Amino acid sequence: MTPEELTTCVNAAFPLPSLLFVLGAAALALYLKRKHHLSIGQTFKAMVGVEKVAHDRTSATIAIATLVVPLGIWLLLGHRCG
Repeated sequence: MTPEELTTCVNAAFPLPSLLFVLGAAALALYLKRKHHLSIGQTFKAMVGVEKVAHDRTSATIAIATLVVPLGIWLLLGHRCG
């Protein structure tokens, strides 16, 4: 592949994993906000790890899926470009 073709392929594969990551992070933030009755600021702090909140199976599953699913799709689409 030429560098231009590779760049085009990578750019075509980029939006879907990024969108899934953002949606997963938003879903996790919403879940934590509702479960622990947090303000928006507290929710942001909990998302970045400044404020500690107890995680249950659901929040852990959302967090892991938010990382693993977009990464898997990105790797799969990236492999097709190589």
